[in-house]
Amino acid sequence: MKLLAIDSSYYKFPEGFETLEEFIDFVNNSEKRFIRMTEYLEDNCRAPYLIEEDQLTVYINILAANVISEVSNVKILSRAEYKERLREVVRKKCIDCVNFNGDPDGVDTHFERLSLDGDCWSYEKRED
Repeated sequence: MKLLAIDSSYYKFPEGFETLEEFIDFVNNSEKRFIRMTEYLEDNCRAPYLIEEDQLTVYINILAANVISEVSNVKILSRAEYKERLREVVRKKCIDCVNFNGDPDGVDTHFERLSLDGDCWSYEKRED
């Protein structure tokens, strides 16, 4: 799925827009300062995998944006599918980590640190 990345957040393209160029043309020719958009929150996931249910309608002051880009490698998953896939990664990746709490089904402590690709910013191999 293609999304807009504005600064460090991900947004659905507003209705009627399919490319970054169309969106930028609109922004450059519009008198509107605030644009209604749907943001994907990353509270319980890590990009490029986002949760369908974690959306928020926001108004973006587009004139305050520093970077606007288009990302096409994003995968939108249901919360249940994301958790199940994260459990699989926890079982493979976290078992030998010093930060692992011992519960391979307890994914709640892994949302902010572990991606579905297995990348983890807090992974430290346990030395036995």
